[in-house]
Formats: sequence, structure tokens, C-alpha cells
Amino acid sequence: MDPDHLQILQRYSSCDVADALLDLGVPEGGFLPGLVMWSPRQQDGHTRIAGPVWTVEYVRVGKEKQAATDQQPLTPAGHYVDSAPSGSIIFVSCPEDTLSACWGGLVTKRAKRLGVIGTVVDGRMRDLDEARHLDYPVFARQVAVARPTDDLKVHKVNQPVIFHDGHGARTIQPGDVIVADLNGTVLLPAQLLKATIQRLKKLSDVEEVKMRLLDQGISLTEASANASTQVA
Repeated sequence: MDPDHLQILQRYSSCDVADALLDLGVPEGGFLPGLVMWSPRQQDGHTRIAGPVWTVEYVRVGKEKQAATDQQPLTPAGHYVDSAPSGSIIFVSCPEDTLSACWGGLVTKRAKRLGVIGTVVDGRMRDLDEARHLDYPVFARQVAVARPTDDLKVHKVNQPVIFHDGHGARTIQPGDVIVADLNGTVLLPAQLLKATIQRLKKLSDVEEVKMRLLDQGISLTEASANASTQVA
């Protein structure tokens, strides 16, 4: 993945990226609902992360999940976090009914040391004070107090995972890009990265013209019409 593209992407908010993805035909602009910023501050401040996804999937060991766990686990030797690449965003997938935390203080400390950009948890996180002390970005559905229960196991790492948003299922591929900030979390398919950046530049130019015209007291209707003609 071109690091220059990621550097450019870092300039834009999750809202900007979602608008570009909508124009490119991505449903809901790639929005991953429910995954909000808890650290370094709860949906506040200027923290923004943008980078390639490195996935971790937890499954529940038991009769209802036996089909999934019968497969050969695709996990590294040792703790998964030790294999997380620098410059990545760890995406942790948890069973929907999980009340315990699938991310906590020890993995936060190790990930920070390894140069991981941040973590997005499709589930719960804990040790919020430790993440905030380290100024480490964590996005999650909610917080919890208990560690993962004994029936929760890491089943695969750096493999496709499924995100359920209440309206359907989406596959998150390793190497896809996540952009997240106080507004929310957006998934950008890797193959659309270049096109998204091109679209972002155009949308940004249009937005800048609109803002300038609004500062002059022009109506939003007129500003929108004028901006479209002024930006080729």
C-alpha cells in the first residue's frame, strides 16, 4: 500500500471519506455503525486514525459455534498482538453476545510499543484509563470490566472477518483501510483507495468554495450552485 496515499488520507475526516465512498457506490459510505472513539478521549478531540486493517477474530467455543471452531485455527504462535505490524490498525471481531472485553491494557501497551496506529473493536474494550494514559486510539461498541471468558478463543488472525451492522453482513479484508475519528468509523476497500483520494480532492475543493461563499452571506442554495460551476 502506497504510504503517500495513507498520508493524504490522514488529512480527511471520516465524513469526508464516507462522502467520497458514497459517490463511488459504496453502501452507506463504508460506515461501520456503533464503533465509536473511547480513547484517547470519548468522541472528542482531534484524534484521527487512517491505515490498513490487520484482523483478529474471536469465536465462542461451544456447541452453537462448533462448526466455526472445527476448522484449523489460523493464528500465529504466541499471543496474536506480538505479530501485529507497525503502521496497521488492529480490527478485533467478537461474537455479538459478548459482554466481556476483547481488548485491554496489556495488548494496548504492546500494540503501542510495536507502532500500531490504533485498534477498532467490534465488541467491548476495558482498561480505558490505561489506553488514555498511553494516548492510544481505541474505537469500540462499548466498555466492559471482565477479561475474555474461557469460552472465547482467538480463531484466526489477518484473515477476512464479518461485520454485522443490523442491516446485513460486510466482509472486512486484511489490507482494507479504516478511517476513524470522533464522528465514527469508515471502511475503505483497498481497491478503491486511489479513486477515493481523487474524489476527496474534488469534494474538498467544492466544500472550500461553498464555505467561502457562505462566509459572504450567500444562501446555501446559491453557494452550492456556484461551487459546482467554479470547480471543474
